Amino acid sequence: MNFSLRKVLLEDINELSSMHIQAWKDAYQNIIDQEYLNNLKLQDKISTWQKVLSNEKSGYNLLACNDKNKILGFASAGAHRDDPSFGEIFAIYVRANSYGHGIGQSLWKNMNIYLKENNFTHAKLWVLENNKKAIDFYTKNKCTFTNEKKKIMLGNKEYAELSFVWKVEIENIHCADNKL
Repeated sequence: MNFSLRKVLLEDINELSSMHIQAWKDAYQNIIDQEYLNNLKLQDKISTWQKVLSNEKSGYNLLACNDKNKILGFASAGAHRDDPSFGEIFAIYVRANSYGHGIGQSLWKNMNIYLKENNFTHAKLWVLENNKKAIDFYTKNKCTFTNEKKKIMLGNKEYAELSFVWKVEIENIHCADNKL
């Protein structure tokens, strides 16, 4: 599958928001309460992305698109929300029908390049405790569980997130043979 990477633009917000919701439904099926996932609202996600893109301090937001400019995935990174001496990857999501084509790895690599270029030597991220697929992805990419957990509320249910940390080293970043 051919794809290219580019920055998120304001005109991407509607498609990106729709893709973001579908990615949540796919990634979090059997992890997050189905009623919560079914009630995700496009307008809410559009509002969130409008705020993110209008804030210069929101970090770096990147899309993976196919040759028809359809969004296949996205990632976001910046300064850590709680400790700005660390970088943070806020999100990496890929459409379920695009799994296994190196899109997640390419987004991962480019988020790390961004972090390195912005002088972050270490970075953190949060993963839902029961998201085995994401935990496996980050572990494969040399992220280490910090033993730190936090509780978050989604709808009326509480979920645990796990903190992972890694040293930002571009030369050691694994990336599928593709398409950058």
